[in-house]
Amino acid sequence: MSAGYVIGSSDSAGTGWRARRKNYVMPSLLLVWQALGGPEPRGRRGRAWWRGGEHLSVTLDPERGIWHDHVSGFGGGVVRLVETARACSRLEALDWLRLTFGWPDTDWTREQRRDYGRRRACAEGLAERALLWRTALLRQCEQAKTAAYEQYIEYPNPQTEMAWSDAAKHSYFVGQLSGATLARVYRTALERNPAAVEQLIAESQEEMADSKRFAALVVATLAMEAVSDGQ
Repeated sequence: MSAGYVIGSSDSAGTGWRARRKNYVMPSLLLVWQALGGPEPRGRRGRAWWRGGEHLSVTLDPERGIWHDHVSGFGGGVVRLVETARACSRLEALDWLRLTFGWPDTDWTREQRRDYGRRRACAEGLAERALLWRTALLRQCEQAKTAAYEQYIEYPNPQTEMAWSDAAKHSYFVGQLSGATLARVYRTALERNPAAVEQLIAESQEEMADSKRFAALVVATLAMEAVSDGQ
């Protein structure tokens, strides 16, 4: 998982833009995905919600900051994701990124831009960990909701019904966390029980690592089958 902002981008709109923004930093792929309203990814796969996609047909590579839609064949970096999801031009996408992530004004000094970059990188690191925490917590809440529902079905009474309702509300609340609200709830949880927060983050990181290893195994298997068929 890549924390912090990515300096530069293959998506940049020409040398003029690169020259003006050479000291600026690009927000990470997962943060932009969330800010655009993208549904929660499952490991390294997500839905192409901008075209009404219902399957996990989009591959996400946070470390390299790129994505690829296997149905449409489109893909690219952060700027291209904004262009695609918002159906806008490159300049409009860059303007959206500037307004959404608060890029500094062009009249800032070099030192001010560097200080801004350092502060934003720290905030990005916190945001990345908050997203990992929410992913694992939501999975935990969904499991609790399922268990409460099964308990209600087996023993229908006001108590089990209330437990099911409370679990469903909690799961919905966690699923809706984003932006400043997510940051606030994450900080509160970190203050109250840092060990539990770290455990959830570790679970999300392990799940992503497992997804990557599984994908590599599938590719290797298909490659071996292709070689065997060719012999």
